[in-house]
Amino acid sequence: MSPFVALPCRKSRRGSIFFASHEKETSAGSKDMNSAFQKAAVLLIALSFSFCSFVIAFVTGLENTPSSTRDTDGRTMGFNDRLSREHYAMALSNFRPQNLLRPESVYSLLLLGMHGWGAWLIFSRSKSNSRSVRRFFLAQGFLFPLGWIGIFILPWAIRSAIGGRLDREGFVDVPFIALTTHPIWIATAMVIAFALGRGFRQGTEAGFRYGPQMA
Repeated sequence: MSPFVALPCRKSRRGSIFFASHEKETSAGSKDMNSAFQKAAVLLIALSFSFCSFVIAFVTGLENTPSSTRDTDGRTMGFNDRLSREHYAMALSNFRPQNLLRPESVYSLLLLGMHGWGAWLIFSRSKSNSRSVRRFFLAQGFLFPLGWIGIFILPWAIRSAIGGRLDREGFVDVPFIALTTHPIWIATAMVIAFALGRGFRQGTEAGFRYGPQMA
């Protein structure tokens, strides 16, 4: 009887070695994928933050720039005057960080703060709070609802700004910051939320596939 008893023992030992090795490979692969995801997600957040910061600084600086300001060609920055590239530079030079302490800038500060919070959540993410992190990014669509409307306005605004067809009224008489920055942040947040959801589903499937065999 001993050969029949020894055979399953050797097989079980081999099986244990195989599954232990597979678990290590899966764990190493998961760490690599997690690191790659973190870098990609933080890069997206950084790009969104840069764009939003630029728009906020420009519009805030434009509000601080007198309409009588002229560029080298003598063109003013009046309410219905189209802005030149030099006007854009002048507006940016008139931005001061303390301008964001005004009550009307609270929403802009909230937007920038969500970028920082999102980046921190990505780096501190673990299996236990992946769903909470995903809910955070999904919630951005509710915190910044004008972004959904801005998705249709943003392409026109960018083309008009590059083409020199926007005047001062187009920046200060409408919620320009919300209609241009919120869509970028919402798109960024939805991409990250989708990636988190996809990764969570794949991780669950892997758990069902390998978990019982490793148990």
